[in-house]
Amino acid sequence: MSKLSKKPDDFREALAGKKIPILTLDQKWHQLFPPDTKPDDIKELEDKVNSLLKRQGQLNVDIKDLKKSKSRIMQSIVANMDDVTTSDKVMAKKVEEQQKMILQINEAIRRNEDELLDIPYDLKEANTELMVCSMNYFYQQFYENQDDISKIDEWIDDFKSQLREKLIEKQAKTKNNRRMYSYMHDIFGPEIIAIFDLNYDETHENSKNQDDDEDE
Repeated sequence: MSKLSKKPDDFREALAGKKIPILTLDQKWHQLFPPDTKPDDIKELEDKVNSLLKRQGQLNVDIKDLKKSKSRIMQSIVANMDDVTTSDKVMAKKVEEQQKMILQINEAIRRNEDELLDIPYDLKEANTELMVCSMNYFYQQFYENQDDISKIDEWIDDFKSQLREKLIEKQAKTKNNRRMYSYMHDIFGPEIIAIFDLNYDETHENSKNQDDDEDE
């Protein structure tokens, strides 16, 4: 696979019209980053996407609450309509204030709904930016990993070569030991060889221990 030579704008054009999941809500996306390894630019875009999602949720809650308040006030106005007379200034004042509240609530609902309409576009733009930034990071990691894999493959090949050489050396020495021991056994017999075995085993062990002490 050849390394990418495209610019971020090329990626954006390639992603145009594609349905991209909200990355910050996708656990598979999060799992592609080892713990505490997200670059600062990705974390910044992640925060932006999450802020838009949070704002979207808050606006929906606010609009719902405003509509509930409006409904309660409307019910109160309707319930008090029969009691309102031209001479009942207190009740008339209350109804007038409630009507003003209705207008204020309507304006608040309108503002929130207008803002809510813009969020999907802002969210899509921020999410696309996060995807492009993530792709750049993933490809950088991909090629760094490929380079490391190549080095590891070279190390494994070298190790295999050394291992083969050591195995051949081991087999040769083992074969030579068997031939020498068999020859001595045939010449001197098992009883004499047993005496030599005991003596040389003890001498070899003492020499080995002395070498170990010097190494320490």
